[in-house]
Amino acid sequence: MTALLCSKLQGRAGLVSRFRLPHRAKARVIPPRSMPLTQEAKSALEKQLLNRQQVLLDAISAGDYETYTSLCDENITCFEPEAKSHLVQGLPFHKFYFDFGAKMATRAVPQPLQRELNTMSGASVRLLSDTSAVVAYVRLKQTAKHSPNVGHVPETIVSQETRVWQQFEDGWKNVHLHRSMMS
Repeated sequence: MTALLCSKLQGRAGLVSRFRLPHRAKARVIPPRSMPLTQEAKSALEKQLLNRQQVLLDAISAGDYETYTSLCDENITCFEPEAKSHLVQGLPFHKFYFDFGAKMATRAVPQPLQRELNTMSGASVRLLSDTSAVVAYVRLKQTAKHSPNVGHVPETIVSQETRVWQQFEDGWKNVHLHRSMMS
């Protein structure tokens, strides 16, 4: 409670004595809340987040761990099929799959075609504040799997994804994801 507030309460049924601060205590300054975003600013922010999300998906497909880590918080949490219904925290869980993909690429085993296409279908951005947002979409991952008799066969893998983004000093980072596979 600030000294100013205490002075306004003086003479009101002894309220000041209950709220007095020690003489050395300083009042906490609570910064004012940011002004609400204009519709134009909201649209621009939503577009920026969708663009960052697409870059993230492309980095995953390309096995680009450096770009991936630049877009994710180091303490990212996730629920995804690979975690078998467990909440996982941190990037090491994800790095395993990037490293695994790099090792598989060096083997003489038929691999999927190098190009994958990720499409966010029905993408929705919900701004929770000017520094946090939720992006939800159905991810259509188009790739090709190797079939012994036919060669590469087109395949579309479908998952429902929700990602929570938070703005830090160095930009927007993905702090949580939830991915469910669709049958």
